[in-house]
Amino acid sequence: MNEIIRNLSNKITKPVTVFDLETTDVDHNTCDIVQFYGCRVSKDKDPLEISFICKPRIPIENGAAEVHGITNEIADTYSGIQTHIKRVYELFANADVAGYNIKRFDLPVMDRILREFGFHDTFKDSYIYDAYPIYLTHSPRNLSESYKYYLQKELKDAHDASADSLATIEIINAQLDKENKNLIDLSDNPNDRVGFSDHIIIEGGNHIINFGKYKGTLVKDVDKGFLKWVLNKDFPEPVKSVIKRYV
Repeated sequence: MNEIIRNLSNKITKPVTVFDLETTDVDHNTCDIVQFYGCRVSKDKDPLEISFICKPRIPIENGAAEVHGITNEIADTYSGIQTHIKRVYELFANADVAGYNIKRFDLPVMDRILREFGFHDTFKDSYIYDAYPIYLTHSPRNLSESYKYYLQKELKDAHDASADSLATIEIINAQLDKENKNLIDLSDNPNDRVGFSDHIIIEGGNHIINFGKYKGTLVKDVDKGFLKWVLNKDFPEPVKSVIKRYV
């Protein structure tokens, strides 16, 4: 563990938090956290780890319980996410973020839940390193197969948030060694995105609608009625924040 962290700390200039979630189901718009693991890696400080199981605010679906092994009966013996959320925020604050397939699921979920408890724009300035799309350039597989590809060994305890995050750190180290890059070189720039959905993209500093009949149109040129419609619908908060500038 210490050697894995040390290897990553040599490839960063700013703290990075590697994390993984297990959730009640696979809908990132509505699911809740069941298990969290995060490890904040810094260049000149000891790593900070947070790991917990929590009682979700909605029931755990049977399919999800079969994957991560945490049933409603087990989760009911733990406290809710509200008892951990401040520590989770502090783990992410002023850090870049890394994980496996986090852009499509874990990050939108984590961002939404932090916002629900009053922690807004936690990831606004964070570079995002997702090991999954980098691996896809070699072979489209899951975390276990990616681990085997880069480390030439089997991943034990897959779908445990702690084990998955530590495996991801090992994969990131191997990827950066393979590409001869630092972590920030292969991360998404925070200035090139609006939240973690693709509703609005940024090109040349301009906000562009990326869905519906106005797809490809500068937000400033879109009919104000459409923009007001977006504000009244269930779009992510960062998207609405941009839209408000143009209404």
